[in-house]
Amino acid sequence: MIGFLDHTWSRGGRARLRELLLTPLGHADFIMKRQRVLQRLGSRLTGFDSTDLGHLLESVDRYASSSLVELPQTSLGCMYVRLRYPGMVEELVGGLEALIRLLDKVQLLAGLLENSSEEDELLPIATLLASCLQRRSIRALRRARTGSRRQLRLACLDRTVRRTDREVLIALIDALYRLDALQSLARASQRSCFTYPEVVDSRYPLVTARRAFHPLISSPTPFDIDLDSSGRVVFLTGPNMAGKTTYLKTCGIIVVLAHIGMAVPAMSARVSIFDRLFAVLSIHDNIDRGESYFLAEVRRVGELVDRLSRGERMLALVDEMFKGTNVMDAHDATELVVSRLARCEKSVFMVSSHLVELADRLSPIPAIRFLHFDAAIGDGRLLFSYELKPGVSRQRLGMALLEREEVARSLEGVERAQSV
Repeated sequence: MIGFLDHTWSRGGRARLRELLLTPLGHADFIMKRQRVLQRLGSRLTGFDSTDLGHLLESVDRYASSSLVELPQTSLGCMYVRLRYPGMVEELVGGLEALIRLLDKVQLLAGLLENSSEEDELLPIATLLASCLQRRSIRALRRARTGSRRQLRLACLDRTVRRTDREVLIALIDALYRLDALQSLARASQRSCFTYPEVVDSRYPLVTARRAFHPLISSPTPFDIDLDSSGRVVFLTGPNMAGKTTYLKTCGIIVVLAHIGMAVPAMSARVSIFDRLFAVLSIHDNIDRGESYFLAEVRRVGELVDRLSRGERMLALVDEMFKGTNVMDAHDATELVVSRLARCEKSVFMVSSHLVELADRLSPIPAIRFLHFDAAIGDGRLLFSYELKPGVSRQRLGMALLEREEVARSLEGVERAQSV
């Protein structure tokens, strides 16, 4: 998911972006404040020229962390060192040159971030940028960029900058990386058809969205999402490739983005606060430990049950539960788990399954909502509408696919080819 969110200027900003994604906000007020920050950044930084900013940040980071000996503070002393160690002086002066160019960017950013509110997470960044520009050594450094003997004048400032302002520079770089991550979220939130959701501290869980879509599909078919206390379990059926997994993933993406304060891929959305997004979308066996696919499934579902038993508010997405065992065991196990999940008032669930016969046994449970995607075969081709519909899909396309791929016809000649 980080691919379409990554509009960072620097590698350090990319690392901070990952941190933001891994530390979702847990209170509606914090999320709403983040939304306002991203909206302001999206408008204020529109014309900002970030060219070479990533390179400058890395250069200044290396300079501030350098273990090279500090240069003398006199021109004569610097000339002597340059004669003896020209490479060292060139490297340090190069770092100071990069710092000067970075400070030009900082001055522009400080102006764009003016008037940040006291409750705004941009305020510490804006304050640090402004205070850094006012430091005596920084002002002297920026003045030294012009005039004759420029390199010597810069070299004479190396000791002051690295000894007096090293911690300030490190803090400045970190603040710019943090700003970089936030502006990346702001730019991603400006994608077409994205909107900022309403996030609520609700006693009962809910995820609703109108015309939601998966952001990585080029021409997606939008659909609605309705998960709440009256239908806290969605039991999703339909043939392979019809859209079930995409539907589950889209719901998960909306919840994740909402909890980091971003806009979401939908015309409108309303999301309650969750403690955890729990996904059972990809299960693998473990040959080294002698764990079968089914055992891996059971343990993953057991982890889900353990989290629920702790009282966590959770959105759980389960794709084709217990497909690693025989049909009868899968029926019984799925019925047991889904019927018990429907009793969990603090959480909501999406479960996709090919076990359509379970619908008759689960339909008396009012908290379970049945939805499906369908498909058809026309002119020898599979046709998918990708439209979400109420009810259960009882389509069986397996034999039709065998016919379409001419596997059934090929089997007619196998006996002749294999006979002795």
